[in-house]
Amino acid sequence: MVQTSATAFGYKSGIMERICYLVGAGFDCGLDFCAKDGDLVIGVDGGAQRLFAQNIAFDLAIGDFDSCKGEFDCADKIVLNPVKDFTDMHCAVMHAEERGYTRFVLYGADGGRISHTIANLQLIHYISAKGNNAVIKGVNADFYAVTNGTLHFTPRKSGYISVFAYDHANGVYLNGLKYPLENAILTNSFPLGVSNEFIGQPATVSVRQGSLLVVVDR
Repeated sequence: MVQTSATAFGYKSGIMERICYLVGAGFDCGLDFCAKDGDLVIGVDGGAQRLFAQNIAFDLAIGDFDSCKGEFDCADKIVLNPVKDFTDMHCAVMHAEERGYTRFVLYGADGGRISHTIANLQLIHYISAKGNNAVIKGVNADFYAVTNGTLHFTPRKSGYISVFAYDHANGVYLNGLKYPLENAILTNSFPLGVSNEFIGQPATVSVRQGSLLVVVDR
């Protein structure tokens, strides 16, 4: 099973792994990341202009740039055909995958057009189903996907956490939360895992078979 730290994202077995940061054109929750050597920062469509306006260095701009409302300067730019099957964000993820990245942090990926928010929630499922890791840093919540694995959370005195099934999830365990579950089945037609709570203990969300969407309110 995949063991992922939801609070020290980017670490595995004590070794720092490269992270791909993607900044889109959705709501701005604050770009609080600090890219390190080996990390990749991508401005996705209007996200490139956002990075440029905030004087944050980025390695690549990618998109059809239909939502880019200002100028930006980037040495590496990929212009996509607006007639395509994949969203700009999905294309950016696939480009990073080709460069060997397996850990993704998405900003500006919720809010705005609700259809793109849903598309990005599906996108982190796509990433998770491949055995990789992703989080959407949202305005009001952070969104994680986990497939056949475990998410770990350090102790929090309070706050809501909700767990939803992308499909049919077997062997779901919620530990260290107000409402625990043991070897439960979650489906995408009944939100049993909504509005759980942190209680000041280390918490884990595990699924033996299937994929979960985990929403942590800010």
